[in-house]
Formats: sequence, structure tokens, C-alpha cells
Amino acid sequence: MRRGIVQVQARISHTTQQISGGRVLDLKDENSNGEMIECAIPPGINPNINPNINLNPGDDVRVRGPIDIFKTLSRYQIRIENADDIMPSPSLNLCESTGCNQTCNPQYELCSSCYAISPDHEKRVENAVKTYFSEIQVEGFSPKTQHGIQIGSNVGIADVVLANGNGSCAAIAECKGAGYVGHGIDQLKSYLSATDTRFGIFANRANPNQWKFYENRRGNCIPEIDRSEFEAGVVDGIANRERLRVEIANLNSEIEELKNQKSELDTEIRQVSQTERNLVERISNLTQYQSELQEEIHQALDELLERKMQRLETDLKIELQKRGIINWFKNLFSKENE
Repeated sequence: MRRGIVQVQARISHTTQQISGGRVLDLKDENSNGEMIECAIPPGINPNINPNINLNPGDDVRVRGPIDIFKTLSRYQIRIENADDIMPSPSLNLCESTGCNQTCNPQYELCSSCYAISPDHEKRVENAVKTYFSEIQVEGFSPKTQHGIQIGSNVGIADVVLANGNGSCAAIAECKGAGYVGHGIDQLKSYLSATDTRFGIFANRANPNQWKFYENRRGNCIPEIDRSEFEAGVVDGIANRERLRVEIANLNSEIEELKNQKSELDTEIRQVSQTERNLVERISNLTQYQSELQEEIHQALDELLERKMQRLETDLKIELQKRGIINWFKNLFSKENE
């Protein structure tokens, strides 16, 4: 049966290396009347544990994770889910809150009681970042909390992002409480790289003057920058992005207009080509008609000339008869024949 998340400080009594690559620690928790608690470190997390942490019998450690209770075996097991959920058991420091004499983990500066009411509680830090993003007043972008980010096959949860309605981020913030760092900065950088977001904030205080600001220059180059550079970059970057968006929209409009003009020109070219083909066909027809007409004219002229010749011959005979020449020739030929 699985219960909630627990955190214990205990001493390692025995370690077992598993064939799968994981590891099991037998812990003796002094706060539980000396009962033994198992700590299971999965194979995927085992290699990522800080090598400076000794996990040998006799070493004191602090572990955090969900606890499984196996009643039939009378056994408890804490499962480690993140590499920073197991670390050396620290010597306790005094809470830094004025007038408080309680001890606390040196990873934090406040005891749990003072942390709960501190302005640097993680939730209040998150709210401070959200307010900060709202005050930047970037048109089209607003703060969103617990924003899912795809990192390979996994999904990370960024505490606060400055995003638009399409989910595009102008800045990402990773928030921790009371000065705690852990893997927070590495988390932030992984979010920036995965989304190609240009700017990021690591906040572990409610006061913006104590935050760390980063710029993603790509190629795993994410240096720390000044707050003024961050704010100018976010505002100018989004303004430039909006200007580019407008320019792209205008270019797309011009491209569409050019496409329409090209379509109209193609239509005109097709029409001219068709007209040209029609003219060529008409010229061909006229040439054929001209040839046929010339043949008809020549034939008509020949016929006309033939008729003219026949008519001239007839007219000449008539004229000669009128003048008696024909009879003269007849008489001449008849005398010669005698």
C-alpha cells in the first residue's frame, strides 16, 4: 500500500546492489524506535546521484520520497524519484528567523515553522514571479503557472511562464523557497533548451532583486544576465516578434496578391495564345481560299478568252462575207482547179 511523501534522516546499515543497476539501502531511523526502513534507488536514478555522497554502511543520509507499506512483510520502503532526494544527513543549523531557536536543514535557512509564514515560502515566491510578469505588461503575453513542457519523452512542469495564447513562451521561471537551490537552475536551463525560449528566471526569494536572470543563446550557452537586460530583452524581443509577425502577414498578403496577378496573367497568356492560334488558322484558310480563287480566276479567264476568240472568228467571217471577199476567193480557187 502506498502512502504519502515522507522525509527521514537515518543511518545506512546495509546496501544491496541489484542486477538491474538499482540499489537498495537498509536504513535505521532513530526517530522510529530503531525500525528498519528500506530505500529503493531505481536504475535510472542511481548513476545520477552525486558521487560525493557516500552510500556505505554507517553513513548518515537524508532521503525523501513516497513510502510503500508492505503489511504482510512488516516492511516499509521509500522510493527515490529524483537524484536530489537523497543526500548526506546534514548537521542542523539554527533557524535564521529572529527570535527562533529551532534547528533546520542547512539546505534551507528557516525551520519548517518559520518557512510556513515566511515571505520566501515557495508558493509566495511563485506568486511574486507571477506578479512580476504581469507588471512587465507585454501585449499578448500573460503569466501562467504549472505549465507543462515536453523534454524528450518526459514532461516537466515549469512553475511560472510568460506565454501567449498559442503556448509560445517569452520567459520561464523556476521557483524555490527560502534560498533553496538544489537542481533548480539546471531544471530552468533544461526548460529553456527544450522550448528554445530566450529568457529565464531562477527565483528562490520573493524579492526580484535577489533573482537570477538568464539568456538562452542556444548551443547550451545560457549565461546569467542583469535584470535590466532581461526586461529590455523580453519587452523588445516580443515587440520585435510582433513587428516580424506583422511584416510576415504583410508579406503573405503581397505574395497572395502576386499569386492572383500571376493567375490573371496566365489567363491572359492563354487567351492570347488561343487568339494567335485562331489567327494562324484564319490565315491558313485565307491562303487556301486565295489559291482556290486564283485557280477559279485563271479558269474563268481562259473560258472568257476562248469565247472571245470564237466570237472574233464568227464576226470576221461575217465581215468578209459582207465585203464579198469570200466569194472572190472561191472563184479564184475554182479557176485554178480547171
